[in-house]
Amino acid sequence: LSHYVNDAELAIDNNAVERAIRPITLSRKNCLFSGSHDAAHTAAIFFSLLGACKENNVNPTHWLMDCLTRVQNCDPKNYKELLPHNWKK
Repeated sequence: LSHYVNDAELAIDNNAVERAIRPITLSRKNCLFSGSHDAAHTAAIFFSLLGACKENNVNPTHWLMDCLTRVQNCDPKNYKELLPHNWKK
């Protein structure tokens, strides 16, 4: 708390961050009733990746189409290159 007293530019709450991730979190919570645990887990991963696209200003359609074609020939060690924050257009 001493940082807040010494620096007036710091926000004392994180409401902006919570509002930004709310749609992603709600989508993941809605997956609890997906029919099976595996389906819910897969859907939660998918929604998290789409949320990462939004946060990184990446077009999700272009990203997904590119990743689905590149993942076939990609070395598993390089999968992190396909994540939205590392993806090159």
